[in-house]
Amino acid sequence: MHLEKIEEGISEGNKVYRKSSLGMPGHVDGDRGLHFQIFCDDDNLRKITGRTTPEMDVSRHGRTDVVYGDIYFYLPPGTRFYRSAPENNAVDNTGEVFQSTEPLVVTMCFDTGHCIMTTRRANPVIPSRYDIVGEVLTDADGTDYEYRYQYQNSTLVQCCTETLSAKSKRRV
Repeated sequence: MHLEKIEEGISEGNKVYRKSSLGMPGHVDGDRGLHFQIFCDDDNLRKITGRTTPEMDVSRHGRTDVVYGDIYFYLPPGTRFYRSAPENNAVDNTGEVFQSTEPLVVTMCFDTGHCIMTTRRANPVIPSRYDIVGEVLTDADGTDYEYRYQYQNSTLVQCCTETLSAKSKRRV
């Protein structure tokens, strides 16, 4: 482990909880940073990542059963962007401000009650490197983003109820 300092209570056999501080980063190959590696067999790798191959199949939906760390969204070329979400989750095609011409990857990071969104694209010279596009957004949807579960859940229930209601009216 490349940690300069390990927090008290972090030791072999002790539980480590989500968002627990492990320590302070040290140095890797002479630069400040952290190297973290997990060794396991294919069965356990599948439990952690949902696959055993290095590349992810971006043509299929990702996992919905777990969240480890950051959440990544793959946006294919041709993705349309809008200034704001439509009122009451209505299907609205107005207000388009941009359409992508290349694949983008958006990272959603939760940190100490904040939601940090970062958009990246593949570097044209070094394909394994991803460069930041635009500005990094922090709490773009308001503060305490991660802890607004009840609000998000009620919005989802309202959206689903309205959708089902609209579908049943069309059948009549």
